[in-house]
Amino acid sequence: MIKKKAGLFTLFQSEKLSQYGNIDHFFSGKNSGFDQLEQVAVQLKLNQYQFVVPKQTHTDSIVKVTLQNLSTTFYDTDAAITNEQGIVLVVKTADCVPILLFDPVNKAIAAVHSGWRGTSKNIVGKTVRKMGIEFGSRPADLVAGIGPCIGSHNYEVGSEVINSFYSSFPDLSSIVTISPSSPEKGKLNLKEVNLQLMLREGLQFDNIEISSHCTFDSSDDFFSARREGSKTGRMINGIVLK
Repeated sequence: MIKKKAGLFTLFQSEKLSQYGNIDHFFSGKNSGFDQLEQVAVQLKLNQYQFVVPKQTHTDSIVKVTLQNLSTTFYDTDAAITNEQGIVLVVKTADCVPILLFDPVNKAIAAVHSGWRGTSKNIVGKTVRKMGIEFGSRPADLVAGIGPCIGSHNYEVGSEVINSFYSSFPDLSSIVTISPSSPEKGKLNLKEVNLQLMLREGLQFDNIEISSHCTFDSSDDFFSARREGSKTGRMINGIVLK
């Protein structure tokens, strides 16, 4: 990930996605005190009035955004896709996984919010499939950036969360480290789960970039719901076709 600062404003960008000149994208930093949408719009010269920010509720619901439905409020939605220029797809996070997708062949994009609930429902895989249905996107062509989120070493979860992954991951050892002292608890690796889910859909490993940043550890750069409570601020993460 590339860290960029403009005064007190910080954002991060994927090296892989930055190779393409026909998109812009961002994973914002903490930036307390700023109107983040306005600041990102200023820094990247984007139209703030074409930012689409769904009302996220940890679903696996995906919306196709067009210039015709741009002003719609998308309730109970955690991923968005488009193939129209100028529409900035945004998801908010504060430990959950932000995933940005780009199809350089068919010129289509997606922004995905994937907490443990969305991840257990494979929202990223469903988004990849919807891009295929709507835009003819082939998974092997897609480029993905997994942005800053909580690291597994800080993400202890209980049996409810662990059990939600059994059907997709019968061998949980690749995604959960069970606590020796408390077998009903374990540390979940959300980055690894989403990586594996994308690989299963047919994305190429070399086309996926995973941020090494942990939102819990990096208190100067990121909000963290686990560190600060659910009422903490949110980072914004987005992508746009130019």
